[in-house]
Amino acid sequence: MKEVWKELEYGYSVSNIGRVKNRFDNIKKNTLHHRGYLTTRYNKTMYSVHRLVAIAFIPNPENKPEINHKDGNKQNNHVDNLEWCTRKENIDHAFRLGLSSNKGEKNPRSKLNWDSVNKIRNLYNTGLYTQNKLAEMFGVSQSPINKLLNYKNWNEQ
Repeated sequence: MKEVWKELEYGYSVSNIGRVKNRFDNIKKNTLHHRGYLTTRYNKTMYSVHRLVAIAFIPNPENKPEINHKDGNKQNNHVDNLEWCTRKENIDHAFRLGLSSNKGEKNPRSKLNWDSVNKIRNLYNTGLYTQNKLAEMFGVSQSPINKLLNYKNWNEQ
């Protein structure tokens, strides 16, 4: 695909493959953000490159607030890989691709972590603790203790 440039404000331009240049035609160096997105300094402010590409090249008639990377690769800012979406659409897409999970420690409501799960299993295997006692010790009900001991939950790290 041929690289096409569209002008932004302040003399900057963005291309359909995710490159940004200043008014002197110097290609700006992208920086890798700690969340995995490529960013660039534009008019003294940091911007996500994928957002600049989407704003310049992709119509947004429904005024959706987020941009989805169709292939799940946050560094692939090619216009064909981007689409406007809602927060829910973005989250659903991440789950479908396996990029997000709500299992184990990643579940924001989880009261346990892998260390506590391993401790619970080890303590139970000593024969000195009941499921109810372990539930009390770790601040959960007996049901999640039973499920993790029977490997219905917390069965992969």
